[in-house]
Amino acid sequence: MYRRPIGSTLNSKTNPPARSRFGGQSKQPKKQMRTFLTSCTLALALCGTALLISCGGDAPAEQNTTDEATYACPMHPEVTGKAGDNCSKCGMPLEAVKADAHAHTYACPMHPEVTGKEGDKCSKCGMALEHNDNAMNMDHDAMGGMYKMAFAADPAKPEMGKATLLKFTPQLVASPSQPVALDAVHEKKLHLIMVSSDLSQFDHQHPEYQADGSYTLSHTFPSGGDFLLYADYKPTGGGHEVEKIPVKVDGVSLPVKMITAEQRIGKVDGYEVTIDPKATFSTGSLQHFTARVTKAGKAVDANAVENYLGAKAHVVVIGVQNKDYLHVHPEVEDGAYDLHASFATPGFYKGWFQFQTEGKVHTAEFILDVKQGEVGEGHTDHDHGAEKEEKGEHAH
Repeated sequence: MYRRPIGSTLNSKTNPPARSRFGGQSKQPKKQMRTFLTSCTLALALCGTALLISCGGDAPAEQNTTDEATYACPMHPEVTGKAGDNCSKCGMPLEAVKADAHAHTYACPMHPEVTGKEGDKCSKCGMALEHNDNAMNMDHDAMGGMYKMAFAADPAKPEMGKATLLKFTPQLVASPSQPVALDAVHEKKLHLIMVSSDLSQFDHQHPEYQADGSYTLSHTFPSGGDFLLYADYKPTGGGHEVEKIPVKVDGVSLPVKMITAEQRIGKVDGYEVTIDPKATFSTGSLQHFTARVTKAGKAVDANAVENYLGAKAHVVVIGVQNKDYLHVHPEVEDGAYDLHASFATPGFYKGWFQFQTEGKVHTAEFILDVKQGEVGEGHTDHDHGAEKEEKGEHAH
């Protein structure tokens, strides 16, 4: 509806419609000059109306601005449209995007909900935020229940010492038959972490993609008992996902190994990995600590080790009691590994530090004792402290 500017000569409150002024039979004598002037006045009025409609200030623009919200697919943010449209790639209804959709265009490749500016690092895993042209600032918390990882084993009851085909199929909860594409994160589309329930056994594998959209791996469990499989993946256009899948394996279980104390030095293949002995660990804040590798008493420069899955090291940490899962990728500083992590609950956490030399992957184990803390506590005295605050890093 056109809205005339206030004070217009065509305002209906100050000027009656043209028909009421000029229409019908006049009771006054009709003179040629009056008729001519009346016709000119009507023509000018009509012209003025046309000009105002075509150049009517900001009114039409305001209306269009209000109605034209941005809608995008929660799985494929690059697909946009209007309310009621469906995604041309997956058929899902487009969802409204927040007003500040492009306020942050840098996000963590593993934790897309962690955003910031160029040069920032992820507050969950310490990775550098990467530019993302499709960052639409979707509500990733709301998207958390959008995906699931369907699991099947063949045979259905795995047995120790026998090969079992593990099959993982990423799915949309609302449409399980709809194919779900995965992004490669650190060179793999699916990272599979397998541990025994007491965390004494650990394996990091990468199931391969199959034509039916699933990812499979042939695996032989070394013992019987309860295992946990962590499927670590990122759907294209979605947030980072971790699915914890319990598996019971038939066979003889190994004696349970209780964890009752810290262990900050892990030994493997002649190497020693030492977690910062001065660091204190607590909940409620982003923890910052270092790790150093030595061999035969000599420091090993982290810059000199080979890349393993696109990083100088991979660190997995799992809570002993609640089985919380963290996957961290450290950076290198002064020849040492620089790590960041956030712990949700207090207690013991077991970690596995993986790095590669001469084509071989080494896995060193360590144990941390995380205390209950408050927001802002738990940081170590490190030169990055002020820098992190300037960059606005925060725990999630």
